[in-house]
Amino acid sequence: MPNTFLENFRIFYAIVCREWHVIRKRLWKFTIDALSILVGLVFSFSQLLPLLGMPTKLIAPIYLGNITTSLFIMGYTLAHRIVYDIKGNKFINYQMTLPLPKRWLFAAYVIAFAIEFFLVSTPLFIAGIIIVNKDISLAQMNLPAFAFMYLSSLVLFALFYLAIGLLFNFFWFRDNIWPRVLHPILFLGPIFVPWKLAYKFSTSIGAFFLLNPITYVVEGFRSSLLGNQHFINSTYCIAAIILLMIPTTYLVYRGVHKRLDPV
Repeated sequence: MPNTFLENFRIFYAIVCREWHVIRKRLWKFTIDALSILVGLVFSFSQLLPLLGMPTKLIAPIYLGNITTSLFIMGYTLAHRIVYDIKGNKFINYQMTLPLPKRWLFAAYVIAFAIEFFLVSTPLFIAGIIIVNKDISLAQMNLPAFAFMYLSSLVLFALFYLAIGLLFNFFWFRDNIWPRVLHPILFLGPIFVPWKLAYKFSTSIGAFFLLNPITYVVEGFRSSLLGNQHFINSTYCIAAIILLMIPTTYLVYRGVHKRLDPV
């Protein structure tokens, strides 16, 4: 007889509480990680890049793009944790035996991943953007759009890295995930140049960038914090990110059936 919703929720809540307990024990680590990344990015964008002649108006947009790069690096470590667990520890196999629908179990993973992304990236957005963009104004910010944009992006990142952690075996992941998956996404998108500038330079490049999911994450951050006039409207970016969750969720489903026994 299948569990009731309340029974499923109790097991799900216990898993989330366990993940939160593990995260709380590592809060000091997250603090050090966030401060280390913040110091490096802020020093580079507020001191070094202006010396190389970067226009002041581009510093904040490119800084926001590089926060996304930091999220990619952190996501790699989260996906590696899944890949290694399937190969070695197999704790996830134990969790698969729990009397809980698998969508509940992997929803708990998504929540845990999103929390870790949140703990490291929040100081980069709050403190970093204020330091590198001293002329920032609350009037140009769309804080509700940024909040929705931020949370939906964290969920998308969590789904994406859970998917690649489930889809690929340890050796393929170790040898190929950066050159074949992550690097193309990072460098064939508007992380290092605003999309409208790329489109103005070449409509073909601009159109190609629109095929890259990272475009909507980066441009959504820029438009919600720096104003919509120079970037893709944050509303369009939020809509794109929500739509992207559908195929990404399907990839998680495929990964579960490919690498694990969901029965």
